[in-house]
Amino acid sequence: MKYFINADFALSRPPEGPVASYIIPFAEWLVDRGYGLVSTRNQVLMAAGFSSWLRQKGIALSDISGAHAGRYLLDRAQRPKLGDDAALRHLLAFLRSQNAIAEEIKADHSPSPVEQHVLAYERYLQDARALSRQTIINYRPVVRDFLNFRFSDGGVSLAQLRAVDVTDFVQKRVSRLNMRRAKTMTTALRSFLSYARYRGDITADLAAAVPIVANWSLSSIPRRSAAKR
Repeated sequence: MKYFINADFALSRPPEGPVASYIIPFAEWLVDRGYGLVSTRNQVLMAAGFSSWLRQKGIALSDISGAHAGRYLLDRAQRPKLGDDAALRHLLAFLRSQNAIAEEIKADHSPSPVEQHVLAYERYLQDARALSRQTIINYRPVVRDFLNFRFSDGGVSLAQLRAVDVTDFVQKRVSRLNMRRAKTMTTALRSFLSYARYRGDITADLAAAVPIVANWSLSSIPRRSAAKR
């Protein structure tokens, strides 16, 4: 049985979960703000899916927070698309405007510089690259470890990164890893360095400085002599 949102489109079935009664008002709110049919439809579908997920997790309307939106994007079977994160932000903003959920309580402290970079990279993997939840989970600790290794004083300036920083990090970490984890580490590091270059934070192709695991015997990683500052 179709569930009509408005005269232009309908859902294949009525929405379920704590947000279900807000789906049509949310669509009207989007239209009032100038969103077109395709964008409104996509955001409504995202809201309906999120509501169903909340029901499955036993999360009440009053308990919904921004953290749940992030968990949903990582949990669901579909690969994230550009705009999914924005759709959930819009939904939460609408629910707050209706006093259906509480305003987010700002933490007394901001994330550390390292954590800010890790979070920005994670959003990039979700929104722009649409990588799987498990891949993101595997990549995050590698990037966090690398940034803490290089910027131990707390301040982070990616422009200061050099090839020798990359090889130093890999040399010091690889001896305690098996082949599978070593491949994950180097793949994550290349991904992050390519992302940093894409953003313009670095200009050199530092991803090329990451050794290829297939060429290693793990007891003898390539020395840093070929890497230049």
